[in-house]
Amino acid sequence: MKILASDMDGTLVVNDEINPKDIQAIDELKKEGHKFVISTGRTLKGMDNIFQKYNVPYDYMVLCNGALIIDRDKKIIYRDSIKNEKIKKIIKAFEDKENIMMYMDDGENFYIIKNDNAKKNEIKFFDSINYTKISAQDAFKLEQDFIMASVFATDREVFRAIEAKKILDEILDEKESCRNEFFVDIIASGCSKGKGLEQLLKIENKEIEDLYAIGDSFNDISMFELTKNSYTFNRAEDEVKKHAQNNVDYIYEVVDDILNKR
Repeated sequence: MKILASDMDGTLVVNDEINPKDIQAIDELKKEGHKFVISTGRTLKGMDNIFQKYNVPYDYMVLCNGALIIDRDKKIIYRDSIKNEKIKKIIKAFEDKENIMMYMDDGENFYIIKNDNAKKNEIKFFDSINYTKISAQDAFKLEQDFIMASVFATDREVFRAIEAKKILDEILDEKESCRNEFFVDIIASGCSKGKGLEQLLKIENKEIEDLYAIGDSFNDISMFELTKNSYTFNRAEDEVKKHAQNNVDYIYEVVDDILNKR
């Protein structure tokens, strides 16, 4: 039995769509007795719009870049969090940055922090999520820890995310944030997609060589470093490609490798 771990955005989901051939391949993979893992920076709430549209036959989900792991019955296997004091430092750093906003998820509530210097009409990619928009002042009053947070460029400009990553590196350990296109995800200390997959390998009593992983961005590198069966896309950034052993165009090509079809 092999395990295929796939990133979501830019990998399984491209331009808000899933390639039918990829879903068909995942179904075939499962019928042959293998397992499929969604490994994403998204929160559980952030997955709702995908599951409303597609039946993705997953066995596990590694969410929030490894801070939350659940099985197919949505039973929590592992959970960690970003400490509140760190969240407040990040809010302070970005509360008035041009075209930068921040979201936070505590597992129950999804907050987006208002910023008068950011374009308001460019956050429609959150339309499928039931979120609460709050001021930075009100955000400072929150006392809970968060399983996920991210700063993002509301105009989708990657250069803003690159600059945001530099600011975060001054506040946090370098490994506690990771850029994904125009988002920069804040990660619970010690967590990563790779660490999450290591836990699943132990649960399934499988070896590293039984793991296949595919992704397209910097938060997928920890998966690539875990296994030689690592894949990214021909379209991925060159810095990401350096860490993967194989380049493909579609997920179904990885499934073909697992099933010895290529």
